[in-house]
Amino acid sequence: MLYSGGGTASTPGTTAPPAPNFKFDTSNPAKLALETVNARYQLQGKPKPELESMKVTLFIYPASGAGSTKSRHKVDLFEDRQIEKVAREASEKLFISFELLLMDLNSLADQLEAHRDQQLTELADAKSKLSAPTLVPPGLRKECMALLRSSDLMAKLNEQIGACGVVGEEMNRLLLFCVASSYKMPDTLHAIVQGSSGSGKSHLLNVILKLMPEEGAMDVTRITDRSLYNYGKYDLCNKLFVLQDLDGLSEEALLSFRELISYGKLASSTTTQDLQGRNSGGVKEVYGPVASMAATTQTEVYEDNENRCFTLAVNEGEAQTKAITDYMNACAAGTVIKSQQLATQELLQNCVRLLRPYEVVNPYATQLSLPGEVKNPRRLHSLYQSLVKQITLLHQFQRKRDAHGRLVATTSDLHWANEILFETIILRIDELDGSLRQFFEQLKNYCFDQGVKQEFSRREVRHKFRIENTRLHRYMHKLHDLEYIKQVGGHVNKGWTYKITYWDDIQALRSRIRQFLADQLKNLK
Repeated sequence: MLYSGGGTASTPGTTAPPAPNFKFDTSNPAKLALETVNARYQLQGKPKPELESMKVTLFIYPASGAGSTKSRHKVDLFEDRQIEKVAREASEKLFISFELLLMDLNSLADQLEAHRDQQLTELADAKSKLSAPTLVPPGLRKECMALLRSSDLMAKLNEQIGACGVVGEEMNRLLLFCVASSYKMPDTLHAIVQGSSGSGKSHLLNVILKLMPEEGAMDVTRITDRSLYNYGKYDLCNKLFVLQDLDGLSEEALLSFRELISYGKLASSTTTQDLQGRNSGGVKEVYGPVASMAATTQTEVYEDNENRCFTLAVNEGEAQTKAITDYMNACAAGTVIKSQQLATQELLQNCVRLLRPYEVVNPYATQLSLPGEVKNPRRLHSLYQSLVKQITLLHQFQRKRDAHGRLVATTSDLHWANEILFETIILRIDELDGSLRQFFEQLKNYCFDQGVKQEFSRREVRHKFRIENTRLHRYMHKLHDLEYIKQVGGHVNKGWTYKITYWDDIQALRSRIRQFLADQLKNLK
């Protein structure tokens, strides 16, 4: 973009020339340039964003362009003494009048200041527009309200999420939708998705992310140690924070993330300056609350992080793999209509936009409990009650309100909470994590052939299950430490053989927990 100024050029040697003609070129942000009848002034790199200074790297060329002579300077254009020094040095080198150069440099400072102010205004406008709530179009509003008022809302939501590209994972995807949509509510939810590399955990997160309004979501791949503390005071308030990979984050970054989701704010004691420039202590605060979703390949998550979140394990079974490859083939064949998926995404985004935060009361709360086998029941029970509230909030256009305007949960909300949270409860009881449990069940089926409990070697298991050696080593080491298997023979050069020593019955455990939840729901008064 070119900005032009008018005036009449003076003759060389005059001491009080009028304002010269100029062109300010901003077409290349990294090489802003001012051209006058006297010289050409080119900046190398972008000016620093600090408003109290205008530090630049400046090249000055003669207006005629003759020869390769140029004058190079590093200067703060807000400092008159530095401008005068640059004008004097350039005048001696380029044989241009000092007064003309000084006038041009002052014009350059004015143009750069105006350009920077314009950029800051545009950035503020764009940020305000991005954070502002998007209004639901009237045509879509009717369709959204029909969905939100349907008697089988949760089943329809599950169906719509599947239509957007999530194959299987029925309860996991519904739980993640509840977690993601809670970002607007007072009691936000959090989830960690566990799975081996390539198991589809990131795809699951990203599809759910696309179903949320863009103005409410923040998608990051990494958190540095202090980055969360450097946001504005309310930049993270009621946002969905999606962390693509927990692996590799430092303890300091995990601590800040954990404190944000636990306490709803970050407060850091730091050094600040008062209006007189004197250093003093102060507190830098960043307010939430935030809802969060994160993915990890780690089989063991730091306990303080795991206890604050719903833990999900992706399905890595052969049937699920077959369903995913069939879906990929359908996409390649063109039988999956992308425009329909985008329309469904827009519908669900607008449904979330229509939701409002309300206080929720659960009249059955005093009659609810979790199975005694659950590890750390205090945390999980709090998560369970929060999930019931979020399911009630999703049904806010159907639920009654009490005398204080609070939404009242129903037994239907409790039923869906039991269904959605069932796998998480199992994971909190089972001492094997999700992917290890799936491997161990496969291993038991392989070893128990025709009523005979067979021994096995690592190589035959690796070939049978088509699993990489590193992951197999991790699984075997964990099972051996927990005394599920033991080494019974073999040789260091020919390989060791193993035998399962603990044949637990996970299906009996699942049946018992499901019956416990069903009986509790049945006996509510």
